Amino acid sequence: MKVAIGVPHRSEYDYREWREWFRNKLVAPEGTIILERRGEALCTMRNGLALQALEAGAEYLFFLDDDVIGPLNEDGSDALGLIRLLELAEGLNRPFVSGLYWAKKNQKEKSLAAWKRLEQKVGNEAWAVPERFYPAITMEQDGRFVEVDAVGLGFALIHTDLFRRLPRPWFEWKMGGVSEDFHFCELAYDHLKVSPLLDMGLMCSHIGTYKVLPDGSFDLLKL
Repeated sequence: MKVAIGVPHRSEYDYREWREWFRNKLVAPEGTIILERRGEALCTMRNGLALQALEAGAEYLFFLDDDVIGPLNEDGSDALGLIRLLELAEGLNRPFVSGLYWAKKNQKEKSLAAWKRLEQKVGNEAWAVPERFYPAITMEQDGRFVEVDAVGLGFALIHTDLFRRLPRPWFEWKMGGVSEDFHFCELAYDHLKVSPLLDMGLMCSHIGTYKVLPDGSFDLLKL
């Protein structure tokens, strides 16, 4: 099993806390390759990383955004988030699995970066596209593994066969669209009926001008 870690960098500089975790703590299978891109639009970077993973012969592409820190043990060591996603994908034969984190919003508006699709509006959906509405899920779910319809791709594992079977561009942020994450999730569902499976036990931290911790609380970023 060959895994490629794809990191789309949003700027020329990384958060020091993220880089320290990425370099020194993240546990990956032997033979894993690391692909990084900078200085391009996010869509371009994700498309490029997926193509590089295919060219490298990787079986899985693990998207790791440069503002997401994977789950940690109490002693600060890596909680084997990537390994657990691989076990989930292989064990349940799921080509698209993901950890979970809070979207970077203020305390009043914060929501999890995972959404369910509705065909009609029933409340205040976080996102909407023509004839589809996407309310964010909550932590109160039945079971640890939850199928959703869209997810932030900051800590997501995708079997590269999906890229071979889906039309390009795999990631696109059209005018008026939600994001490149939503484009890929809708593409995978519309063409292959593939939806992401969440491991609710893999809660990550999300870094911005502040850090949103796995429990949803806020912390000042360690610069």
